[in-house]
Amino acid sequence: MTDISQLERTVLFPVYQEFMQPGKGKLGEFGGHLMPIQFSHPFEEHLAARRTAAWWDISHMLRVMIKGKDALDFLRKYLTNDAASLNDFGEDFGMAQYTGLPDGKGHLKDDAFLYRLEDIFIFVGNASNRKKDFDYLSKSLEEYKTAALTPVNFGFLPESVRDKLVSFERRLLSKFYKGKLPDVELENISKRVAMLSLQGPNAESILEDILSRDGNSGWLPKAKKNYLSKVKIGDYQLIISRTGYTGENVGFEIFLNSEFAPQFSRELAEAGKPYGLMAAGLAARDSTRLEAGFPLYGHEQGDGTNGSPTINTFAIDQARFGVNLLDPKRSFPGREYLERQRKEYEAIERGELIDPSSILLSKHIKPLLGVGSSGRSLRAGMKLHYKGKEVGAITSGLYSPYTHFDGEGVYAVPADEWSKRTIGMGLINSDLRFNPQKEIVFQVFDENGKEVKGLEAKLVDSNMISAYPYSRPQDGTIPEPQLVEPFQGSLEQFAIALTNDGVVNTQSRKFDCFNCIASEQSTSDIVGAFTGLDPKHRYNEIMFLRAIRQVMAFYEGTQFMNVGLPDGELHAGIEPLLNAELRRYFNARTVGHSPNSGQQAVKMVVGGIMDYTNRSIAGDPPRLWHVLNVGQGHGGHISIQSMYGLKDFVQKDRTGRYAVSNLPMRRDSPYEIDTDAAINMLKRVDPERRGGILISVGRSCIRKPEPLERLRIGIDDYYGKDNPDKAILNLDDSHTNGLYKFFHADALQFVDTMEGSLHKVFFGPQGAAFWATNRPFNDELVQKIYGRVLAEESNTHLHVKLALLYATREMNEFWQPYGSQVIKNAQFVEKNAGLAGLIAEPGLTQSHIALLRGERYQGHKMARTLRENNTVTSAQALYDDMAFLGASGLRIGTQEMTRFGMKEEHFGELLTYMGRALRGQNVAKQVASFKKQFTTMLYCLPEEISQPIVRKIQNAYKLAA
Repeated sequence: MTDISQLERTVLFPVYQEFMQPGKGKLGEFGGHLMPIQFSHPFEEHLAARRTAAWWDISHMLRVMIKGKDALDFLRKYLTNDAASLNDFGEDFGMAQYTGLPDGKGHLKDDAFLYRLEDIFIFVGNASNRKKDFDYLSKSLEEYKTAALTPVNFGFLPESVRDKLVSFERRLLSKFYKGKLPDVELENISKRVAMLSLQGPNAESILEDILSRDGNSGWLPKAKKNYLSKVKIGDYQLIISRTGYTGENVGFEIFLNSEFAPQFSRELAEAGKPYGLMAAGLAARDSTRLEAGFPLYGHEQGDGTNGSPTINTFAIDQARFGVNLLDPKRSFPGREYLERQRKEYEAIERGELIDPSSILLSKHIKPLLGVGSSGRSLRAGMKLHYKGKEVGAITSGLYSPYTHFDGEGVYAVPADEWSKRTIGMGLINSDLRFNPQKEIVFQVFDENGKEVKGLEAKLVDSNMISAYPYSRPQDGTIPEPQLVEPFQGSLEQFAIALTNDGVVNTQSRKFDCFNCIASEQSTSDIVGAFTGLDPKHRYNEIMFLRAIRQVMAFYEGTQFMNVGLPDGELHAGIEPLLNAELRRYFNARTVGHSPNSGQQAVKMVVGGIMDYTNRSIAGDPPRLWHVLNVGQGHGGHISIQSMYGLKDFVQKDRTGRYAVSNLPMRRDSPYEIDTDAAINMLKRVDPERRGGILISVGRSCIRKPEPLERLRIGIDDYYGKDNPDKAILNLDDSHTNGLYKFFHADALQFVDTMEGSLHKVFFGPQGAAFWATNRPFNDELVQKIYGRVLAEESNTHLHVKLALLYATREMNEFWQPYGSQVIKNAQFVEKNAGLAGLIAEPGLTQSHIALLRGERYQGHKMARTLRENNTVTSAQALYDDMAFLGASGLRIGTQEMTRFGMKEEHFGELLTYMGRALRGQNVAKQVASFKKQFTTMLYCLPEEISQPIVRKIQNAYKLAA
């Protein structure tokens, strides 16, 4: 029996009793420490982490500081993950990664987390392995430092004798060569640095409240997993990391001075009361990690776990995050075994494994859900049988609570009700994998080989999914998609029904609803009529042929597109006239408009830039070396992100990530680029000025002009103004090109390329897009972009080009009065956001977008409430939201309703209705009545002039059809 008087205490031990509920708190031994098992009840603490927030004392874990100019090289040689991937070039203080301590034979001595704080690393290992982990690091460092100082070959001696002689010789030589040894230092800082974990949906709000108090300063890390920042609480500096062991999307681990830890825990508990914060013990830490499917040393990892053989590293799914094998030059103990395991793991996941007995990964760890009526729990050590044969054993198991949810999908929120279930993890044969089409249920036997009646274990893909902001329980099933039967009536009935529904929807949107979607624009009647003028949807393949110095249309009979009609009134074709109007609007030398969407335009331009940067390379060009863009959390357009428009054009670096870094934002105005920091980032990304770099600015949630001139000066100063290999500067202008002359009127003086769609604030039809530069037509970059366009998107459709040509002429006629009123309206909305009970984001908008903040995570609910009250807008994830699912804001666009005559005073009345709706009142009828004032489109030809033209177009369609 453990003598508790001999157990260690963390610095927070003296304050445990302050948080324990009378008669409920329990202490117990873990990792050589006397720790809280529970403060109230483990189920209550578990549910708090999932619904509100919970905090843990994790100061019993090992913390080792590693520093010195050779620290990175040392860590790359002795840990399974690549510490070089902790290299984000943004504005934050550091990053963290999951990693392992290899034993050289394909297993892990322990798993751990490595934190990089500028040029210092902190290694955090499990409490039960503190001595073993520190010994590993110390012995590895001794080997690293003296590896080159062992001239004698003791290979002829027995291994045990040889190791002792080598170790002695290294220590002896290190005394004489101390000044020439690598510069790495280890320091066990577990005593002087404490550590707390704060997890749950309200964790961010709690820390923000603390930071907002007088005397405190700093920012939370950027809203992405594994990022770090420094803050100051009173006189003490803290390091905050977006990491944790519960599976929560919102969670932090906090490093702080040990002497300050008791006081901070009290401040944390006090600040957390309004948010439902609870202190939690090790029981809830075990159930939350098990529900999330995270391994625990001594259960899913380690030697002889629960009677099983030593577990291979890739037996757990998390190994794919903690083992990095991408750099072939990086060696560490046992790499060759892990390479084999990785290949086997991939084959298993693809379902290609035939005979598990012949591979290293003969067994793997998978989550289990207990089913049955016995009331018994899955427990570690129980055996699993399938089809009459023993196929594995349970490594962890317990009863766990799970919360119910009110609502569905993005609108679901935790309910007060909860239930309990038994969950676990098991080490099972590798040919047994989750398949939604084929349920696998194991019989459960106890340690004595007796079947546990009424208890079975179902193999599941997970017991929980972390759908930001709320983690949700899973039961291993995948719901069938909801299918409907085809319409059963006749073709005539179908036409009538479809028409009726379509008319109701269209009329409701026009006459009842205010459209405040920031990326939508109704076209004028004439533009709309032109989109349907050509019933044959005629198109041509258009290509510029350098040999004859002219544009060539390949299909006869469609010359109207590019050369016009012989006796026509236009005296030119649609293509050259469209080019002329677009050049006039953008003040551009070269404009292209073949791509049929903004995202397609991005692909054409970025692909052309990739081809240009590799113009001297034979064969297939390598991808772009690096891209700097605006992150989605700061409004970055989805089409210029690594998984969308950039996916095929930017390389992956040696860490396996796309070589894309988010441009740093100003701290005082989080939606504006910090230009000086951006140029410093460029220098760090491209220290040798090799080029192959794309800097892309512009975004879907843009409120201020981008600092194009300052970026251009910085690029030219760094590379040299005439350097053909300098970084390329691109403006993605999809969302403000209708305000171009107000917003980025001089853009083409500074950017190399610009692209975007022409159907948001611009008056164009859906499917219209462009790209432009001020370079000469025969410039090589322009030619490369044209090459991409002609190879992938050279079709020119008459009806789209007719509509776009007329819409562009409308823009050239009305840009000034239209744009100025759009901006006035957006600024009015932000200044008066309080009428709706909302708060405008920092920095007054200069575009058509008003960005308003509501309660955290309530963006989708607010947008739905407004839609039900005839105001259509969109939820917006703000800079401190981690994902769109948990959006806290609304993006209000003023461009469409401005075109229907709304001015500042009208938006004031609309905001008042919005506020009433968000407070729970039903104002749908009042809003619909108010909308009747705004159904006539302005900034186009008046109806008495346009309607005869529209009828003529429609009659032409009938005749042609």
